[in-house]
Amino acid sequence: IVAEKTTYTLRLEVERAELQVFTLFNELNSSDEFDIQCTRETSIGSHFKKRDCQASFLSKAIAKNAQDSLKGIDVQMTKSQIQNEVFEKSQALEQEMLLLSQEHEDLFKALVKLSQLTGEIESRQSKAFSWFRR
Repeated sequence: IVAEKTTYTLRLEVERAELQVFTLFNELNSSDEFDIQCTRETSIGSHFKKRDCQASFLSKAIAKNAQDSLKGIDVQMTKSQIQNEVFEKSQALEQEMLLLSQEHEDLFKALVKLSQLTGEIESRQSKAFSWFRR
């Protein structure tokens, strides 16, 4: 008899799979701007830390926006507004991830594993809240 994995265990596996993907991608990509780092941050009004992974260029854009806002240079933007500002770099990062996954089997396999685990969590959550959508 094999017990079903708990959602918590699946989330830990997703984190490990993300770490593997991002470590491989960071080693292989063409620019340090594309390196992806993950942090745990607490949202305003919450005591729970949330994991946030983002490319270096996005982290720098967020930091610059905050500094500019403090200096009175510009109005502070939301994270999604900043993401729109760096849209072209985001597209280039996605393209590089795709190309590298085609060239490097270990990165491809790590991405497949991450995709499967993410799909498993989404499927479980969909089933758990199916009663709510009725």
